Amino acid sequence: MDNTLESKNQAVEKLNDTRRHLNELSDLVTKQQEEILLLQAREEHYQELEKELRRYRNQVEILAAERTTEWVAANEKILQEIIEREWVEEELRKITKRYELATKAGKVGVWDWDLWGGEFFIDPILYEILGLENQEATELDEWISYIHPADAKRVRRTIEAHVAAGTPNFELEHRILHNDGSIRWFLVRASTLLNEDGKPHRLIGTNTDITYYKQAEEKLKQYTLKLQARNEELDAYAHTVAHDLKNPLSALTGIAEVLVNDYKDDPELAHYLQIIVRSGHKSNNIINELLLLASVRQQEDVNLGPLDMAKIVAETQERLMHMIDQQHAKLILPASWPEALGYGPWVEEVWANYISNAIKYGGEPPHLWLGATLQEDDYVRFWVRDNGPGLNETEQGQIFVPFAKLKKSSTKGHGLGLSIVQRIVKRLGGEVGVEGHQPSEQGSTFFFTLPKVK
Repeated sequence: MDNTLESKNQAVEKLNDTRRHLNELSDLVTKQQEEILLLQAREEHYQELEKELRRYRNQVEILAAERTTEWVAANEKILQEIIEREWVEEELRKITKRYELATKAGKVGVWDWDLWGGEFFIDPILYEILGLENQEATELDEWISYIHPADAKRVRRTIEAHVAAGTPNFELEHRILHNDGSIRWFLVRASTLLNEDGKPHRLIGTNTDITYYKQAEEKLKQYTLKLQARNEELDAYAHTVAHDLKNPLSALTGIAEVLVNDYKDDPELAHYLQIIVRSGHKSNNIINELLLLASVRQQEDVNLGPLDMAKIVAETQERLMHMIDQQHAKLILPASWPEALGYGPWVEEVWANYISNAIKYGGEPPHLWLGATLQEDDYVRFWVRDNGPGLNETEQGQIFVPFAKLKKSSTKGHGLGLSIVQRIVKRLGGEVGVEGHQPSEQGSTFFFTLPKVK
């Protein structure tokens, strides 16, 4: 019985050991299963991480490529900017050199005045022009001290008034004393820079040495005065000679006309006498025109007044009626004339010369159109157009020269009529001219201008 009990106990113990081993084995299996599941989970996690890493790596590679492209482009841009900057700097050096050469050759100096800070800059070339290389003006007063005493106050007043008014620019001429004591003339041009409030804060300008032009101007003035004096002497001489010739020539022509009637029966002698009469009349016309030409310049005071142009043209027609009828000329006049200022007797001479000239060189028969046009420059343009062959450019340039005669018209005049027109119109403050239409056979248009009546 004891053995049986012992056997049972042993069997129970073995069973318990077996059960314990099974439990341990079960725990071990469970633990291994958990580890396997954990490993599987980790493997899946690692796979996900690997996928994520691959995606990130691809993104990084793309981003790196983009950044590399941008970096290359930036480097190229920087390189291009460096090249362009070097080019700009080189061009700037060239421009600066050209500026220096141009200002030196043109004797132009730049100056800059800071109205608020008081800084005053003068281009060194101005000191060089004035022989003041070792001196420098840092204020306006110092610069004005170089200006000729007769001009200094005027220059200062002009600058101060310009700055006070804030006008955009101004221009003036003045003299500056050279270091050697000579006088130089300068043309000053300046512009004002305004701030946001519209107040002047800076004055920039140029000084140009115009001494040579002033000297030339003075020489031209002296020459003009001498030429004017000589012209007056010539006019006086021509007037005297013409006047002295007029009476004996008239007497000679009158005697020849009487003899023509007395010697009608001698054809040869009558023919020669008629030549003398015609030549006398022609010479008398030349003398009258010379007297008129001289008197236009000699008459000092000419009072301009409103013109009754319709009346003047009508009197001119009556004066030329014989010529008009003889040539069967037709004159076409405007319905009315604009008002203009002038001197009646002289304006009649202008019309007489223009109309007679158009009849001489017009078509067959001559047709003349007279008219007037208001201009925008306070002048009235009067004109005569004919139906002649017209004039080329060379002839247009010669037509108003005294005693100038065109080849095709050498037998019709003596070349003083249009010179008288030019001198008269210029004395009245106008201009003359001609517009030819050759070779279209549309004639020529002779015009003159006179001031409007305001």
